Amino acid sequence: MKTNRWHSNSLSGMAFYVFKPWNRRLRTPRSSAVGICAENVKHAAYTIAAAQAGKDILCEKPAATTLKDCQLMQQAIAQAGVRYMQAFPMRVDAVNQTIKSILDAQEIGRVVSFRKRHGIGWAADGRVPAPLAWFTDPELSGGELFWTRESMRPTS
Repeated sequence: MKTNRWHSNSLSGMAFYVFKPWNRRLRTPRSSAVGICAENVKHAAYTIAAAQAGKDILCEKPAATTLKDCQLMQQAIAQAGVRYMQAFPMRVDAVNQTIKSILDAQEIGRVVSFRKRHGIGWAADGRVPAPLAWFTDPELSGGELFWTRESMRPTS
């Protein structure tokens, strides 16, 4: 079995702890919350387990890959009385924020339509790092939902 490890992100200056196996985090009384950044098909199971363990939850989008899973998550969260927040990281992505600033300032005139196909370069051009290959695997990612792109758009 792999052991727990500290990881740090030199760009953000943040550090985080990765638990192996994942559910070990749920048995740690000193932690009150979990962040779920796993394959989309695992969001429901991880969220439900975290709620049942009494942990507050920050879950990457999409919440789950089926409506039924979303309903089960909602039920578990309500029964446990924990807090849940959906993460929309692309809204604070540096590139998206720059685009939004340019559009807001009308530096290129009044834009009436804009589409950014994908904010993650390696996913768009096929250079997918092995640990993140699930992003482009429909079985693990749940496939592309049309609203996924909309949830990434910069908001005012």
